[in-house]
Amino acid sequence: MTDEKPQSNSTPFAMWGAAATVVGLASDLLRPLGNFALYLFILCAVAALVLLVLSRRQHSLRKSAGFAGIGALVFGVVTLLQALAPVDESGVKRGFLATAVAPVAAAQSAVLDLPPPAPRGDTAAIPPPAAAPPVAPAPAASVDIWMPPETKEPADYSAALDVALSNADAGNRVRAARFALASADVAFQAAAIERFYRAPHAELRQAAISNIFYSRTGRAQFPLLVVEQEGNDPELSNELQGTSLYVARVDEVTGGVVGTFAGSGLNGSITRSGVNFSGALPKRGAVTLSLQATDDFALSGTLRTQEGKSVRVQLPLM
Repeated sequence: MTDEKPQSNSTPFAMWGAAATVVGLASDLLRPLGNFALYLFILCAVAALVLLVLSRRQHSLRKSAGFAGIGALVFGVVTLLQALAPVDESGVKRGFLATAVAPVAAAQSAVLDLPPPAPRGDTAAIPPPAAAPPVAPAPAASVDIWMPPETKEPADYSAALDVALSNADAGNRVRAARFALASADVAFQAAAIERFYRAPHAELRQAAISNIFYSRTGRAQFPLLVVEQEGNDPELSNELQGTSLYVARVDEVTGGVVGTFAGSGLNGSITRSGVNFSGALPKRGAVTLSLQATDDFALSGTLRTQEGKSVRVQLPLM
């Protein structure tokens, strides 16, 4: 019996450590959506300190302090590994696991709707030998990676605008567009949004729409207009009169959107193929919005209820 006591006392800590490790790995895979591991580390560290102080008077809290300490250790290690992991060449902070394992990065991009991971330098194609006869020009073995400059002068933003509109690589265009849209010059930013929106590249239009939503986060609403069209459900059309979308948070890297619609929560995503939202109406329950960008700075599409009713709608962006 005396040999079993230490094992039984350590079992809960081992199980908690394993559970914290699983949560830590999950938070690392979700790194593009937010620094969850850091938040969990701060929470566990504060809880461990508070419980440790209180345990001086109430010894039963020592075990809880140990659990919190194990969580702080696990999430602290994950946070440190994430800090050491380089930013992906596509401009995404993927976490240490996706950075180290290429298949994990590919799966992460598919699940979270991220840009595909950039090819690694050690897997680049080997250039042909110099002795080969120059029958035809060989394609470039690698693409020059454009990275944002350290300075933030007006000329830097103008140069980034030119790169975004003319570079042949999609990753370079996205990085340059995000840098150009970060300009503090309101007039320049408005001009950049218009040029990106009308550009023939889907990723530039995606960047422009994300920036429009981001610039109005927390301070403006997007009115949802019903487009008169045969086939609209009349009752649903009446219920949508005067409704608006309120955007609370936008992740310009992943395209994730959080806000409210008709008094209920709203979640959505801005992708290269369109903009999709899911929300709820008081009398209808869950609804979905599938929208496409139009040439007149608006999103046009269909709102559908879970009952199969639909209405053609438009969401002006400007």
